[in-house]
Amino acid sequence: MELGAKFEGWALIELWGKQREAGYVTTQYFGGDAMFRVQVPCIPASEETLTGWLLVGDRFAPPGAVIARSAIPARIRLIAAGAVFALNPATEAAVHAAVAGSEHREVTFVSLPDGAQRSAPEDGGDIEPGGKAAAGEV
Repeated sequence: MELGAKFEGWALIELWGKQREAGYVTTQYFGGDAMFRVQVPCIPASEETLTGWLLVGDRFAPPGAVIARSAIPARIRLIAAGAVFALNPATEAAVHAAVAGSEHREVTFVSLPDGAQRSAPEDGGDIEPGGKAAAGEV
C-alpha cells in the first residue's frame, strides 16, 4: 500500500494471532500512523427452524425445532495496520454472514415439533455438529 493510501468498504480482515474481524472499514491516520476503523454491523435477533440436530446448552434440539438466537450489537474496533495479515474486500452480505457465524449468540428453545424430546437420537448417527437452520447456516 502506498504511503497515504486509504481503504474504504466492506471487508473481512485477518489479523496476526489467528484473529478475524469483519465490517465496514475506513482508514484513519493518527500522526503519521494508519489505523483501520472497523464498524462491525448489528445482527438482529432471529428465530430459525432446524433441519438437523443442534446442541443447545446441555440438550439437543431435533430437526423441526424452532430456536431463537440473540442479537449481536454493533461495535467499532480500531486496528493498527501492522496487525493486519490480510484485508479481503467483501460484500455487505458476506460481512453480515461472517459476523453472525463468528460471534457467540445465546440460543433458546421456542418450540419443539410434535412428539419430540430434547435429546439426541440413541444411535447418534443423525447428529450434525452445528446443525443447519432453514434460514441459512447456523
